[in-house]
Amino acid sequence: MHRGGKCIGEEMVRGGKCIREETSGSGLAGADEGEETSGRNFPVTAFLAFATLHSYAFDQMEWSWREFNKNLILASSGTLEELELKWDENFPSFPGTIFPKLRNLVILWGTVRSSDHKAIQNLSQPIMELFPNLQHLKTDCKTFGALSEFGMLQGLPPSFNSFAVEGGLDATPLECLLKIPSGLKKLSLSRIFFKNDKLQLKEVPIVLYKLLKKQSPSLEICSVSLGGDMEKLSWRFPAFPVMTILKIYNSGIFRNVQFESSLGSGIFGRIDYQMSFPVLEILHFSTYLNRFSSVAAFLPSKGSGCPTVKEVDIDFLVVPFRDEDMPIASI
Repeated sequence: MHRGGKCIGEEMVRGGKCIREETSGSGLAGADEGEETSGRNFPVTAFLAFATLHSYAFDQMEWSWREFNKNLILASSGTLEELELKWDENFPSFPGTIFPKLRNLVILWGTVRSSDHKAIQNLSQPIMELFPNLQHLKTDCKTFGALSEFGMLQGLPPSFNSFAVEGGLDATPLECLLKIPSGLKKLSLSRIFFKNDKLQLKEVPIVLYKLLKKQSPSLEICSVSLGGDMEKLSWRFPAFPVMTILKIYNSGIFRNVQFESSLGSGIFGRIDYQMSFPVLEILHFSTYLNRFSSVAAFLPSKGSGCPTVKEVDIDFLVVPFRDEDMPIASI
């Protein structure tokens, strides 16, 4: 992984300056050994040396390094397969650029806080046009809301099959999640938390069910980590005919949950793994140490069993976690 601001090929970034280390045959030119140069006046010819990058992470930095990162990404647009962008008001633009081989894209809100999220518009095109073969998108709720608001999630490519989002949904309408096209194989809702807004909280089970139902025919891996005062709410899970891995964090939220007996049946009741999760292999859930009863909803009734399950992992948390300390869901 090549990270902006840490290590890029033979270039070491120190204190906001770039110190080039001589390497014979590297193709880098324009600076003597030990000569310091800012990201702004870094020799353009040097970017040709990185035209075969496969993975790059751009962490927002001081203004002078914005063009450096942008040019490096543009120079390797034809070969990049993984790209991570942390954005702020200085988010770079890529007008007219296509990343034909890019499969994995991570876009996260940077550490420099700003009330203006219009900078994300610098992507300038819907994701399908920029990344025609994209498979996986990971983002946070703030960025996800901005991408949705500016129409950049429209027409995601047919190759798209994996989505991960994390963070508070307080400012992002829940319905935005329903704009993700069907056909996902992997879905992660990580550290999603809500303020104690009773009106919004009541809608969470409804939207979660609609989202899972939309993806249920194809979903193979699902990871859910929710936070908020929702233990008294009622939940429904659709059947998942091809799911092999299910991870539920803070399972105490799902005390009152029913499961669909088979895909599209509309009949809900106690969990029956043979009917609701016929090919499930790995089951993971977490709860508080003093609330073992909260996992009861996920235990099979006597005699029903779950013959396909090969691994069960239960994490017991010593103290109730704060929203910012919630377990990180992974896929």
